[in-house]
Amino acid sequence: MGLYPDVGILSFGSYIPEKTVSVHEVKDRYGISDELIERVQIECVHVAADHEFATDMAIKAAKKAMEKGKVKPEQIDLIIYSYISWAEHFIWADYGKIQHALGAINSAAIRLEQSCNAGIMALEYGCAKIQSNPDINTVLLVTAETWKEPLVNRWTCTDGCFFGDGASAVILQRGVKGSQIINFCNKTDGSLNYIWRIPLVGGTKHPITPEHVEQGLYFGSMIESARRNLKNEDERKEVGEKIVSLNIQTLKELLQKIGKSKKDVDKLVVYNVGLHFLKKIADSIEIPLENTSAYLAKNHGHIGVVDIFLNLEKMIEDGNIQKGDLVFLFSGGTGYCASSTAIQF
Repeated sequence: MGLYPDVGILSFGSYIPEKTVSVHEVKDRYGISDELIERVQIECVHVAADHEFATDMAIKAAKKAMEKGKVKPEQIDLIIYSYISWAEHFIWADYGKIQHALGAINSAAIRLEQSCNAGIMALEYGCAKIQSNPDINTVLLVTAETWKEPLVNRWTCTDGCFFGDGASAVILQRGVKGSQIINFCNKTDGSLNYIWRIPLVGGTKHPITPEHVEQGLYFGSMIESARRNLKNEDERKEVGEKIVSLNIQTLKELLQKIGKSKKDVDKLVVYNVGLHFLKKIADSIEIPLENTSAYLAKNHGHIGVVDIFLNLEKMIEDGNIQKGDLVFLFSGGTGYCASSTAIQF
């Protein structure tokens, strides 16, 4: 029956900005090598308009999910909003803006953060709230990301992908059939917490000053943070091995939890990092790349926490997930953390 037999996915919604930028348009400006382009296999990303921010896109995605699911605002009992780190304001109840804009007057609203991993974590939290609380029947999960300069450069802040903008949403509801959420597996290796500490200044430990801005220290760069914390090739190799090991362990334990083998997994939905990394994830459960969501990264890039719900929606729309499929979702994030879930369609 699974861990959450009474909970299912009612509907999806997404919002992707119209503007696209090809990596080939900016490669010379930012010094992006052909080798990196070939390795990650991301050709273009969608970019939000100057006046468009994460909560704006989140509201649009949520409204689409509500429309598709025929859910009225007052029916929503809980809203869970997730993004990576690039908030519109340093301190702000952005989840409150979303709740108010949707007119969800009966809902509680929270923000759940766990880097790119927050989508699957929010999915489990939403399922658990419905399962454990008879007063909660409908939960809206909504995610959004924007990557705006000068705080972060979507093309150069990491060497594992290029970042796009967008939003995705899912509505969970009690009694929905056809998408049984069976179980989850979540892992964190907190020994790696320090590697992606971004930006280097701006918190209570190192309050930002005008000099910091001039020196380029108040800037989001995963590459620079890793470079400062990993002093040599041996340290970088050790971290890479830890990440791969945690990913494999997460998927292996999920299989054990649900009593299935690798050959039972029909489709894999993953986040939109570089193709070289996606191949390692697919290989770990011996699933062909064509049975994964990897093809969606090419024209979207990595949209942080948005990827998982967006890719699941797109694979269903494209006919790549069918009734009877056992589908695994997998994502990883800074921390380092990894999450997976199994859904029976």
